[in-house]
Amino acid sequence: MNRMMCSMMKGLGAGMVVGLAVGAAGSMMMNSNGRRFRKNGRRAAHAMEDLIGNVAGMIH
Repeated sequence: MNRMMCSMMKGLGAGMVVGLAVGAAGSMMMNSNGRRFRKNGRRAAHAMEDLIGNVAGMIH
């Protein structure tokens, strides 16, 4: 039981470290290239909307 708890705590710690690293990288990217990042995000959102619309049109 103790070994399992220790393993779980190591996994939680590793997950938190990875999450912090990804959050810091994303924050730095947003601050340096905010306009381009938002523009690419909008393009991706519109592409997904078009894809969903096309699939819905094929089904109906």
